[in-house]
Parts: sequence; structure tokens; C-alpha cells
Amino acid sequence: MSSVASRRSTQRERTREKFSNVKSLSKKSVKPKLISSSVIEPFKT
Repeated sequence: MSSVASRRSTQRERTREKFSNVKSLSKKSVKPKLISSSVIEPFKT
């Protein structure tokens, strides 16, 4: 059971990473780099 749980958690992390990457890419493509960075920076900290 532990192996299944760990596998599920890793999959969830992977999907989360994919979503974050897509979001950052879309933001970069839509807005200039400076604006996107200024918008993302506060959320990171």
C-alpha cells in the first residue's frame, strides 16, 4: 500500500509541475517578461 501511495503522490506532484509550467509559459507568451515576473514574484515569497 505504501508503494501505491508514494506513486500517487509523485504523480500528483508531476501533474502540479506540468500545470505550473503551462501557466508560466502562457503568462510569458501573453505578457512581457518584466510584468509576468513582477506578478509571479509576490506569490512565490
